[in-house]
Amino acid sequence: MSIFVESMMAIGAYFGYYAIKNRPKSKKNLTLFYAYNSNGGNRRKIAQKKDSFYNLIVIYIAMTFLVGLFYALVDISKLFGVLAIGHNVLEFVLLVWILSGGIINYSKWAPFFLIYLSAAGLLIVLLKWPYDGIFFRIQGLTLDLMLFIEITRTYFTTHFNLIRKNRISLVDIDDEDEEQQNLENDDDDDVDDDEIEYNNDVNEKKIFHHPHQFLILILATFIHALGNIVNTFSYDQQIPILLFQFSYAIAFTLFAYYIYVDVRISAKPFSKKIIYLPSNSPPLVFTIFILSISFILVVVRVGLLIQSRKHGDHNN
Repeated sequence: MSIFVESMMAIGAYFGYYAIKNRPKSKKNLTLFYAYNSNGGNRRKIAQKKDSFYNLIVIYIAMTFLVGLFYALVDISKLFGVLAIGHNVLEFVLLVWILSGGIINYSKWAPFFLIYLSAAGLLIVLLKWPYDGIFFRIQGLTLDLMLFIEITRTYFTTHFNLIRKNRISLVDIDDEDEEQQNLENDDDDDVDDDEIEYNNDVNEKKIFHHPHQFLILILATFIHALGNIVNTFSYDQQIPILLFQFSYAIAFTLFAYYIYVDVRISAKPFSKKIIYLPSNSPPLVFTIFILSISFILVVVRVGLLIQSRKHGDHNN
């Protein structure tokens, strides 16, 4: 099973990379991101800085593949736990990308990523079993759940803004604010940003139409989180372990498939292919974090109760 999972993730990483490098050059396939601007609630346009979102997803798949490969070759729990934090750091980076409106100031955020990596790794080394495993599970599942929530919010924010009245005016776009974003992708220079028109004449026979390709990411993050939750309830039983491993194979293949679909579909039925990133004020982010970690604490607690009861019955 491990060989199958690792093969799927390796193929997924290459598949995503290949899709980025061989993307169509047409402007109608270009994905534009509009970030929420807290100054008046307007939207500011951003372009993918060298396909930053796609690249982060590919790196995320590749890191997960390397962590899984190491675990398959060298089953050392402590060392694996430290290296697996790299997988969680990439989830952290993806979250920050969404929460920051699609633009990460790495010089600003790098210390936070390094602190998280170092502190989490050190705690896993210092804590004794089962507390190291409990800590690893809580921080990992919290990031999994928050990523699922933010991806889901992005889809519904985009769907609401695009579908509303079938025609949207992008109001109060500050030209000076746009210039300060240092956009490096010039493919959208000729795109009219005044309005989005709904095109009822859709003749393209495709599985996904914009923005429904984002459902692939929702499914991927949901399967990933669910697989880890199932494993929390029963980490030493064969079937839950197989389901956990299979969830990784499916989820990370879907991450790569999202890139393949997104770079190829056009804006139809709309005139432009826009993803609206949701509003993420500090109070809202804090609330999502508290709700996520609270839910995960309940999940871990239930998992511990199930495991203690199983081992208790076994001893009796």
